[in-house]
Amino acid sequence: MPSILSGKPITVTEAIGVLGATPAGLGSGEASRRLAEYGWNEPVPRGSRTLISRLTRMLANPLVIVLLVASTVAFAAGQQIDAVIIFGMVALGVALNFVQTFRSEQSAERLRRSVAPNARVVRDEDEQVVLREAVVPGDVVLLAAGDLTPADAPA
Repeated sequence: MPSILSGKPITVTEAIGVLGATPAGLGSGEASRRLAEYGWNEPVPRGSRTLISRLTRMLANPLVIVLLVASTVAFAAGQQIDAVIIFGMVALGVALNFVQTFRSEQSAERLRRSVAPNARVVRDEDEQVVLREAVVPGDVVLLAAGDLTPADAPA
């Protein structure tokens, strides 16, 4: 029997057979059972990082470390003004990087939530609109021109 994971192309008929589906789609009961068995069709959530860990990661940048060492050396050499200027530039750079990274992560998360919130599938031999998270292995997903493929369904 062909394997979908083998990397070799298989026909639609073979894929339907491997997934235990039919061209008429799954029944609601079977879809519910598969949802319970396989879980929601969502990517593994990335662990949310704390503000401290994000800041620590930015401070671990080699250039930041070199500049902080240079600031410390300048201060120890009696060049307090130079040390303050270097430290101020590092602090400003890290703060701007932190804010921009935080904003871009928020924007990416909003975009991820808004992309293809629903999917059209065949269930009980009828077209139904379900949440993309509720698509299960064996669902027949209906796509039209311009549609986005829901979650990790193969195109």
